[in-house]
Amino acid sequence: DLTGAVAVVTTATDAAGAPAIELLARDAGLSLDNPVATRRVNAALAAGETVAVFDPLGLFAPPEAAARHFVWLADPAGVGPDEPLVAVDWRAGPETPTRLYLRPRVLAAGIGCRKGASAEAILELVDAACRQYRLAPASIGLVASIEAKRHEPGLVEAARRLGAGTVFYSADELSGISVPHPSAMAAKHMGVESVCEAAAIVAANRGRLVAPKTKNAVATLALALAR
Repeated sequence: DLTGAVAVVTTATDAAGAPAIELLARDAGLSLDNPVATRRVNAALAAGETVAVFDPLGLFAPPEAAARHFVWLADPAGVGPDEPLVAVDWRAGPETPTRLYLRPRVLAAGIGCRKGASAEAILELVDAACRQYRLAPASIGLVASIEAKRHEPGLVEAARRLGAGTVFYSADELSGISVPHPSAMAAKHMGVESVCEAAAIVAANRGRLVAPKTKNAVATLALALAR
């Protein structure tokens, strides 16, 4: 109005009056993974097509006006490779130009480490465990450990790079947690039979382990899915 110009809206979804998937994801607190697929999903929305959604935890709930552009599926197996799909999932899957992952922060990473362990070594362990158990690192919302590790620079930095919060528990809070892989070494040095598995379970609100204890030369890791 001030310049006498004509506004040209170049965002396809805006021009078509359709929702944009990245804005719906932001409003739902979900991060984009494989963002190249955003273009295919938004193109379908702008064209008035219905986009399939796989959302096992029920975390994607757009406003009614936007919801009519989506159909929720109990199993994504029936979606063809050329059809757009929005998967709201903590698990890794095939990365294709049509499959957009929206990552909920529902995983807790329990980590034990040696004094002076580097962030790089800890993150290498996280990546290896996520690949082995087909989990998405972007879904890690909390890094948990024992109170004695609160000021370990590598652990704190690893959590920062993951974009995750940190929480530390006393030995009393971790003792008595039933874990599949108790450690006599942890009991000797830390006063509890488990650091990584127990911390992951507690941080996940007594959730279930989806990646049991794994380790490298300087750290141990377990991942639990929040309840």
